[in-house]
Formats: sequence, C-alpha cells, structure tokens
Amino acid sequence: KAKKKKVKNHSFIIVISDFYYVDSANNLKKSLEEKISIKNMLVKKINDNKYRLLIGPFENFSALKTTYISLNNLGFDNLNVYKE
Repeated sequence: KAKKKKVKNHSFIIVISDFYYVDSANNLKKSLEEKISIKNMLVKKINDNKYRLLIGPFENFSALKTTYISLNNLGFDNLNVYKE
C-alpha cells in the first residue's frame, strides 16, 4: 500500500497592531473596512489589557500581497505577517 502524504495548506495572517482598549481596535477595524473593503478582519483578545487587530486568514500569497500593499499605501508600514 502506498501511503499518501497529507499536504497541509498554510494560511497567512497580517497583524495590524495591538491596542489597550477594544474600542480603539474596533474603530480602526471599521475605518479600514470602509477604506479598503476588507471583510476578514478580527479583533482578538490577548489578555485583559491587550487586543490585537488581525486580517486573515489568507489561503494564498496573492491575496495576502494585495491586502498588504493596500495597507502600506494607507501608511501602515512594519506590518507583521504570520503563517498558521
């Protein structure tokens, strides 16, 4: 019997920024949704005083690149990209 290797598809996430208040993260999320029409944004609670604004997951590099460039054009530089 031939064993098949299961290929795991990696997804990518862009971290916009960390916030002290959830309201600040949600305000930026709403603003970005209006400016560049991104639908897959998430505010994730890290701990009691830290919230992270994420975009993703992106299944392919092309979609990630397009969003990254759009954010960069809005003045967001030093964005972190993570592979899940």
